[in-house]
Amino acid sequence: MAIDVNKAIVMRFLEEINRGNLGIIDELVAETFREIPLWYGAEQVPPGRAGVAQDMEQFVTALPDMQMTIDDLVAEGDRVVVRFTTRGTHTGPYRGVAPTGRVIQWAEIGIVQIADGQIVSFTTLWDQLGFLQQMGVVSI
Repeated sequence: MAIDVNKAIVMRFLEEINRGNLGIIDELVAETFREIPLWYGAEQVPPGRAGVAQDMEQFVTALPDMQMTIDDLVAEGDRVVVRFTTRGTHTGPYRGVAPTGRVIQWAEIGIVQIADGQIVSFTTLWDQLGFLQQMGVVSI
């Protein structure tokens, strides 16, 4: 039962962010939230809800039509593993990068820990290089 509830929390969080509802952060993210940095720049995100809000605001500003599509969702105990694809049009600034008008798409895997009905940690691994390449920031 708890596993289904935990999966529903993760699904709801992503669905609400897709709608641009950043207010969901106050409801579903614990004040003690911590990001487990596996990507460049994660250490710059403040802890707690404020950090989640700041991070999500940057993406929603840069990609106002952003949609996260769940590809896989697996739960065990207090953890939910979600593999999802994010896609959006780069029409706003992102960390100093001017809008390009390009459609950007990347894959992400997150390990979400749930306690007392709230997200307490989110370990994310995403294709940051592909994201930056698509924006024209880096080339290889």
